[in-house]
Amino acid sequence: RHPGPNGHLAGLNGPRARSTGDRVECPTMTELPRGDIQGLADQALDNLVHQFARPLDFLRELVQNSIDAGTPRVEVWTRFEPPADGAEQGVLEIHVDDFGEGMDEALIDTQLTRMFSSTKEGDLTKIGKFGIGFTSIFAIEPDAVLLRTGRHGEAWELLFHPDRSFDKVKAAAALTGTKITLFKRMAPAEVAPFVRECRWVLTYWCEHSDTPVLFGERASGAAGWWCAAGRV
Repeated sequence: RHPGPNGHLAGLNGPRARSTGDRVECPTMTELPRGDIQGLADQALDNLVHQFARPLDFLRELVQNSIDAGTPRVEVWTRFEPPADGAEQGVLEIHVDDFGEGMDEALIDTQLTRMFSSTKEGDLTKIGKFGIGFTSIFAIEPDAVLLRTGRHGEAWELLFHPDRSFDKVKAAAALTGTKITLFKRMAPAEVAPFVRECRWVLTYWCEHSDTPVLFGERASGAAGWWCAAGRV
């Protein structure tokens, strides 16, 4: 089989590029096997997950989404559940809470989760504007991500799994804004350096924000807040 004009068309399986005179016609999405489409979607999602130099840059993206939603402040805080008896790892929670407009089901389905696979729908071929930055939460390889949000009298909870699939259910109680919690297993010795880096990332990216960005740690009870950006 002879290569195409650029020497890279030989050996393709499935629909192949067609040469028409000086023009090369590539196969359309409808001509590609379903497996190929799924593979392209998976690769696109993986590229978005790792789009930033530092995995913790996802904090900047979530803060920006919160500011875009009109929140008067953003609260970022952590809490560590120590290991159970005999276990080597506990669970660190990373919370990003805002009090902005939140999302109803239409916004969730069209702007946030179009790039992810619903456990009911299995569609990985589309993306919404909020989802571009939101995908970066998976760069730290969380064990689970819980998103709670409310708008126009609706309240929803979405649980994202390690494979980036998710479940969506109506929340039992009313909710204002959007609250995101990442759960990540780690050894106790890893917690302090991780939390310090979270604080550094927020300072680096958000120090000139007009919207207050607060950071805190909670062992039990209320957090002691530290202002990463803006004025309280």
